[in-house]
Amino acid sequence: MKQTKILGVKIDNISKREVMNKLIEYINSDKQHYFTTVNPEFLIMAQKDEEFFNILNKADLSLADGFGIILASFFYRPIIRARICGSDLIKDILNYALQNNQKIFILIWDKGLSDKQEISFQLNKKYPNLKFIIQKTQRNSPIINFEKVNNFNPKIMLIAFGAPYQEKFISRNLSKIPSVKLALGIGGAFDFLTKKTRRAPKFIRAVGMEWFWRLIKHPVRKPVNKFERSKRIFNSVFLFLGLVLKEKFINPFFYRKNVACFLYKKKDNKVKIFLAERKDEQDHWQIPQGGTDNENLKTAGFRELKEEIGTDKFKIKAVFKNVYKYKFNKKIKKYFVKNYKGQKQGLIFAEFKGEDRDINISKYEFSHWKWVNIDEVLEQVHPIRKQAMQKFLNIFRLFNKRKF
Repeated sequence: MKQTKILGVKIDNISKREVMNKLIEYINSDKQHYFTTVNPEFLIMAQKDEEFFNILNKADLSLADGFGIILASFFYRPIIRARICGSDLIKDILNYALQNNQKIFILIWDKGLSDKQEISFQLNKKYPNLKFIIQKTQRNSPIINFEKVNNFNPKIMLIAFGAPYQEKFISRNLSKIPSVKLALGIGGAFDFLTKKTRRAPKFIRAVGMEWFWRLIKHPVRKPVNKFERSKRIFNSVFLFLGLVLKEKFINPFFYRKNVACFLYKKKDNKVKIFLAERKDEQDHWQIPQGGTDNENLKTAGFRELKEEIGTDKFKIKAVFKNVYKYKFNKKIKKYFVKNYKGQKQGLIFAEFKGEDRDINISKYEFSHWKWVNIDEVLEQVHPIRKQAMQKFLNIFRLFNKRKF
């Protein structure tokens, strides 16, 4: 199955008929699967939300739901053949579940346009004898009756929270409902079913102007106001296009700004350095690092280190600009999602102040972590990291004004 990567997110190039065949295969398999229907707003969110970015890239199936995605694919190739709208796909899933006696668990946002009773009424009316249960909860800290859901034993799970909440819920909780073999975030798809919102006419959908229809016609969910919706639609149309053009035609001439996070602890007059093993490659050990996202090095370093080790129990001791600069080659570029010429690294030194039990590494980035004696760290890091690590170690020794 061919894929197109747009702003670092993989999107499957697949027809609607092939999609349904895949979904039926998933429902009848022994493993759990989730898929996503991606629009430009998803990709914009993913640029600043590492968890969401990784969830999208690890989906079993990622579909283009948005005319902007189709247009963007012309810059990336292969060109995506078809837009597959989530609200249309839901109808096919419901029909399949009805015809094949499959049970569905539906989870809705307590501030959504359509309430539990309205959705139940319409489902019973349009899909008589469909077996489903609905629970309603807040989306920031959802409270679910998992015992009730597991007793119901559903094969399909539909989450109507809106992105990125629904995708994060699936990623964090799918394993808690082992009977579910297919999970999907459906946004406001049920609002069409209950007629709380109207879909754009077919000719407007055909020319990719649904965003304008939503702006002028759709009711607004509280507490979202009209200005916020306008901003979201502006971002999805114009900001998205700007990000695509920047990545394809501007970034290749520039170095990505990055901060390397040299975390250490002192114990028994010895210095140990924190290393983590990349989840996507066994035995690839490195120190935490990440893009600065236009923040100053200290702010970006604190944010990145906190995200990757899961605690803020450290103190930044020093910050150094422009420590290491290198171009991407084929061996290195596979580790980066941005289309830059290379990378320009700043460096922070941070002393760990907590206990080892406080560390909870990012499960999306790393599989394991360890403390390494400073005189052994150069041997432990991956070969592509050695040159940079040597520079970091030299600076660290000068910073401490002593040999280790």
